[in-house]
Amino acid sequence: MNSENNQNPNQRHHHHHHHHKKDDSDRFREHQLRSIKRKKTISRVLFTVTCIVAVAILIAVFWLYTN
Repeated sequence: MNSENNQNPNQRHHHHHHHHKKDDSDRFREHQLRSIKRKKTISRVLFTVTCIVAVAILIAVFWLYTN
């Protein structure tokens, strides 16, 4: 039993090493998620800027029409 307990840290260490490879895939997944979030943020900003420009154009057209 005692020798099995001594092997457990090695197995955990080996599992940790395997987990390190999993961490690489986790990092890749996190990178993908950050990329998706970045694209959503950029889309939101572009949408907002486009709306502001559209409103500015409407105001300019209305101002030119009334003057």
